[in-house]
Amino acid sequence: MTKIRIPTLLATLAFLLGACGAGGGAVATVAPSTSPSPHEVIKIGFPASLSGPNALSGEEAVQGAKLAIQQINQAGGLLGKYDLSLVTEDGKCTPADGLNAANKLILAEKVNFLFDGICSGATLAFMPVAAANQIPLIIADSSNPLITDQMGIGGNKWAFRTRVSDAQISATFAKLVYDSLKIKSVYIYAEDDSFGRAGADTWVNYTKNYASSGAAVAGSAYYQPGAADHTAALTTIKAAKPDAIYFIGAQIDGQNVVRQFHQLGLTQRILCLCDLLSPSFVQNVGSQLAAGIIGGTYWSSSIDTALNKAFISDFTKAYGKAPSANNALPYWAVQVLANAIQIAGSVDGAKVVDAMRQVDLPVLAGKVHFDDHNQAHTDVYIVEIQADGTFKTIASTSGV
Repeated sequence: MTKIRIPTLLATLAFLLGACGAGGGAVATVAPSTSPSPHEVIKIGFPASLSGPNALSGEEAVQGAKLAIQQINQAGGLLGKYDLSLVTEDGKCTPADGLNAANKLILAEKVNFLFDGICSGATLAFMPVAAANQIPLIIADSSNPLITDQMGIGGNKWAFRTRVSDAQISATFAKLVYDSLKIKSVYIYAEDDSFGRAGADTWVNYTKNYASSGAAVAGSAYYQPGAADHTAALTTIKAAKPDAIYFIGAQIDGQNVVRQFHQLGLTQRILCLCDLLSPSFVQNVGSQLAAGIIGGTYWSSSIDTALNKAFISDFTKAYGKAPSANNALPYWAVQVLANAIQIAGSVDGAKVVDAMRQVDLPVLAGKVHFDDHNQAHTDVYIVEIQADGTFKTIASTSGV
């Protein structure tokens, strides 16, 4: 396993919260404020998916963002005079609804900054709107590689992605699957949208790098997000006899897929892109069905650092449950935005955009700094669900 070096919690908080005017070195837990704050409120708009098949992902993302915001505010806010506030609107993970939600947040709520729409299709739809209104857009969750192409020197200087893309994850994951696990054939089963199709296309492209050793994509099938019955597609996959099935989709859909996979007697390895590597997934399907699933992801509870342990502890205290990767992404995205505001010495959008290019911040999964496409290069983890329902990092790559 590649050794991952992440700075200590104390050094990170001194850099982030100290820069924001905080005096202590410990992470504050979420608690109600005991006195009114005299600070000006700076709004972050979040057109997250709060209904439909991706509602759980949206709910978890909002929780992570709120925890980071409350910790920053309780530590003294930003520049000695600003508190952050999260304003949500249901983007429903669709391009049309995501665009409507972003427009409402920008034009009616007058937000200062905007987060992504969770699903890539929604985010791609409103990226031009954020740029046209000169609103810095922090992409914490959406993972389609097309987003990278369009940011920075790709044309949209107002958008920054604080996590790795699916292409960055797939490079590490494909190497493990084909070189280490010696899997030869993979059947892709993905949701039929921008996220699913981009993830599938990326996997097909990386598989070509291992064709000389016999690696191949046995087939691809797509489902409508929210579909309950997957037996027809799984029956086709069973007949194809691949070594593994690669699931790309939301956790709620994944629960149905995994249950029906076992009901039909399939025994192949289940691979996944991120979303099944969640405590709530294991709780809902049971550790017996979840055990052995391997996924490529951008964060893991098994990252053995003081910074990550503090996040897990604080999140668990705040919400009464263990965090998922969807909780972690917006958590550190808020920290990145706060750091850029401090560097800029201002909440002016243009100045914060310039400051984002100077960010070099330790986060839960390595360090965030941006390339000329405004794309971050944090760490990638390959995680396996264990028989007892816990998560084990079996491979990782730093700063991809």
